[in-house]
Amino acid sequence: MASFRVVIKSSRFESELHRAEPDPRKADEAVEAMEFALARHPERGFPVESFFIWPIYIRNAEHVVYYAFDEIQVELVSLRASTEDSW
Repeated sequence: MASFRVVIKSSRFESELHRAEPDPRKADEAVEAMEFALARHPERGFPVESFFIWPIYIRNAEHVVYYAFDEIQVELVSLRASTEDSW
């Protein structure tokens, strides 16, 4: 049987998602596939050296999601437009 991690959205991520897409239905649709993939294969992103944060690019939304994971869960930490200079 496959083992899936629980996906948790931090309050920061939720706030940034709401700013990026105020319509809750569209916001859910934008991250649904990414959550599905990360729950199964969180290593799809790439590690940032010296940090335990991984970024993954959401192509159709032009955003980068920053997340951390362990054997049990994936925590969505932050959401940034891919054109932002800082995090």
